Amino acid sequence: MPLATLCAFLPGCFLAHGQDPERDAGRPLPTDAGPPPPPPPFDAGPPPPFDPRCAPRVLDFACTDTGTGSVPVGVPYALPIYVGDGTGCFCGESIDCRAAVTGPGELSLETALCGSDDDCGACLPYVRSTCALPPLSEGVWRVHVDGRYAFPLSVSDAAPGLGPVDACASTPVGDEACGWTAPERPATVLQACFAAEAQAGQPTAVTVEDLCVPCGSVVGPCVVQRVADELRVVPTWVAAACDAPCRGMCDRQVYTCAIPPLPAGAYTVRVDGLPEPGRLLVSEGGGVPRPGMVCLSVPED
Repeated sequence: MPLATLCAFLPGCFLAHGQDPERDAGRPLPTDAGPPPPPPPFDAGPPPPFDPRCAPRVLDFACTDTGTGSVPVGVPYALPIYVGDGTGCFCGESIDCRAAVTGPGELSLETALCGSDDDCGACLPYVRSTCALPPLSEGVWRVHVDGRYAFPLSVSDAAPGLGPVDACASTPVGDEACGWTAPERPATVLQACFAAEAQAGQPTAVTVEDLCVPCGSVVGPCVVQRVADELRVVPTWVAAACDAPCRGMCDRQVYTCAIPPLPAGAYTVRVDGLPEPGRLLVSEGGGVPRPGMVCLSVPED
């Protein structure tokens, strides 16, 4: 790194270019000078409390919008975040989010949903905002949302071989008092359904029916990756962080994955665990998508 660039990031670093090298030459230091005093400790203190109009609310999913599927290395990044699974109704709410590095490869987000006194003209299936992430080093980070493991987040400057690439990850679904642990395990998907036509620039919900979430586990993060016009949906399960009573060996569960906002076009949707893909048509914004569902399922014997 050039010295000028390095010094731009180091407090107390000054360039000697243009100075008189003989100005202080040979002048002895005082014998009792000793080492310089240490700088005062930095204490940022706790973050300010959320606005009284805001109530703690776990995110439903977060997406990248970098075109690489990753967060860039070493720079602040506004991570798009969403509340809502695509089936509800929101009107004027906003999301407040605080992010902090809590350990090597560990990132913590605290989130809240905030009400509004303004009138709104439409009922929306999602609330979208961004969460300001601090500069992160390269690697796969474990993201915790409101104290519980939520999803992995790639941090990389590598350019994809085929692109553009974007990714969404939903948060686990289960008993929030216990929490969950990585790594994720592949789900046993029985069926997945999504709208045949969606609107450009809006996330699209994929409803997944999981045949068997093992006892002591919960629905894990569902990662949806787009590479050009190909979409891959990866449902998972994760182990619970504490023991809980089980009703059986496993449970059948239904949950939502989120396809990231897409430009207009036709897309192929593949769901891990299901043999055949489906087609998703994304229309220009402003129109009303035609009704209809596409369902992919395991073939009957």
